Formats: sequence, C-alpha cells, structure tokens
Amino acid sequence: MSSSEKPQYEKCEHCRAPIDKIGRYAPVAQDGYRSPFLATDAAVVKKEGDVLSLLTIKRKYDPFKGRLAFPGGFLEVCEEPHQGCLRELVEETNLVGKNPQLIGVYGNPMRDPRKHVVCIFYYVQVDDKSTLKAGDDAAHAEWVPFEKLSSDDSIFAFDHALLFKDLDAFIAKNGL
Repeated sequence: MSSSEKPQYEKCEHCRAPIDKIGRYAPVAQDGYRSPFLATDAAVVKKEGDVLSLLTIKRKYDPFKGRLAFPGGFLEVCEEPHQGCLRELVEETNLVGKNPQLIGVYGNPMRDPRKHVVCIFYYVQVDDKSTLKAGDDAAHAEWVPFEKLSSDDSIFAFDHALLFKDLDAFIAKNGL
C-alpha cells in the first residue's frame, strides 16, 4: 500500500483498535475480514382472559438503560442461535423456554449504537411463568399488556419497536 492510499479501516486514536465509519469498535479477524456480532431475542407471550401480555425486560445498562427490550443477548462461541436464545431467556428472566420459532432476522448496521449487531428473533413458549425474576443485565422483568406497548415506539430499546410489530403480525398469522 502506498503512503497516499487510505488504510482499509480507521484506528482508534487511543487504543489503535479498528473502528467503523461512525467510530464504533469493529474487530478484524486474523483473515482480515470484519463480521457483525450475532445476538438473539426471545418473544414470550401470555394470555389471561382477553388480555395478551408480552414478557419484557428493562435494561440495566446503557445503551438504552431503563428502556424496554425483549430478553436476549449475544451468542457464545460454538452456540446454536436457538440455544443462545433459550440461554439468554433464563439468564435475564429465570424462565425456561422451549420450541423457539423464527420470527425474523434484523441486521440494520445502525440498530445498536455500540457495533453492528445482527439479531435473530424467536417466538418462544414458556410453560411455567411463575418463576419470573430479573437477572444478568436486566434491571426488571415484567409482563406488559400489548395495548400499552403499541402506542409509543420510544419506550423500546434498539429497534425493538419493529420487532414488536413483527411479533404482532406473527401472532395474527399463526395464532397463540
């Protein structure tokens, strides 16, 4: 590379780690390629009478501290996405899920201000809902009626308002 060519990736002026176009950490693998991070989110729903409620967590940390989110998080190395989804559900809510069904995959590079994160979103069944307890990076876990969630997108973290709308369409198509 000549001195007049721009390097492929910018470097953080403090730690020299690679950063993307907007200044977020962008690790480069040994083969020189950058890849997005992979996360999963779980949609768990319960129905009591005519009231449909969604399991939500309030984020304990930034970004989006205090906002509502679906339980979820980053995959671990050598973990299948559906297994990571079920693990994160237990870690953040103490609920054991089963039968994850794919709702969608979300990869907008701007969905997470920290780095490029691709999310795999699942509908998950939970039999015993009595053990609900916030854990890990969830400050609070609770059931929120759908009608309270559909009016204000700003209550959600990340792009979870979009995930909620897609969950609503998934339920309308597949039932509960």
